[in-house]
Amino acid sequence: PEMAFADLTDDMDCAEAMLKHVLSDLIETLPADLAFLDSACIKGLAGFSKGPLLQRLQDIAASNFTRVSYTEAVEALQEAGA
Repeated sequence: PEMAFADLTDDMDCAEAMLKHVLSDLIETLPADLAFLDSACIKGLAGFSKGPLLQRLQDIAASNFTRVSYTEAVEALQEAGA
């Protein structure tokens, strides 16, 4: 899309829509590959995050993203010990 006159909110809307589109397309077109990765995650194999991958991807594609300021993000990371 034309982003020359977009503000930060427009940029975030565009990035969110793009990520949701990519995830939805992956879920729809590559179910066998995602099932393989999902099983590796559920088994907790080395190099894979633990837990159900496919459900997380579906949840992300269906959710509204939370938006915070830079300061709020830094504070949340500091509180989490990151």
